[in-house]
Amino acid sequence: MMVKEALRKKNLKCLIIFDDIQVYKDIEPYIPFTHENNVHTFATTKNGKSSTEGIKVPAFSTEDSLA
Repeated sequence: MMVKEALRKKNLKCLIIFDDIQVYKDIEPYIPFTHENNVHTFATTKNGKSSTEGIKVPAFSTEDSLA
């Protein structure tokens, strides 16, 4: 909550990344909402049913991952 309040008060630009979430409601309390366009969030998940808004990316091959 302290981070959310500081971002709101200081109008800072930031990108917040949530990795391997199970469901959106688990991270929702941590996402700061502002009326400005300065806070961006990015979430990854292996749960294909966690969101209706998303981009499905197939698993990378080992060669692609290493590249």
